[in-house]
Formats: sequence, structure tokens, C-alpha cells
Amino acid sequence: PRDILMVMFDYVLDNLEGINQRWEYLHEYLQKVISERSALLDPPKHDRLLSDDEYFSRSKAYF
Repeated sequence: PRDILMVMFDYVLDNLEGINQRWEYLHEYLQKVISERSALLDPPKHDRLLSDDEYFSRSKAYF
């Protein structure tokens, strides 16, 4: 019985860690989206969005 409880505990712990990783990914993604949208209200940041660097790194974010 104790071994079964440890197996179940490990299973739950592994799944909670996976859930936590997904929430962190979602949080980072939403922070990025929100920060890009707030640039529309800031003229210098807005102008930077209209042009890209030599690697097209900003336009790649939309494709």
C-alpha cells in the first residue's frame, strides 16, 4: 500500500510540474502580447514597430 501511495504521489507531482510549466509559458506569452500592444500608445515604440532590423526579427513574431 505504501508503494502505491508513493507512485500516485510521484504521478501527481509530475503532472503539477507540467501544469506549472504551461502556466509559466502562457504568462510569458501574454506579457509579450500586452507589451507589444501597449507600444501602440507610445509613439517612439510605435514607430519602432513600423520598421524592422536586418534579421526581420520583429516581423517574424507575426508569422
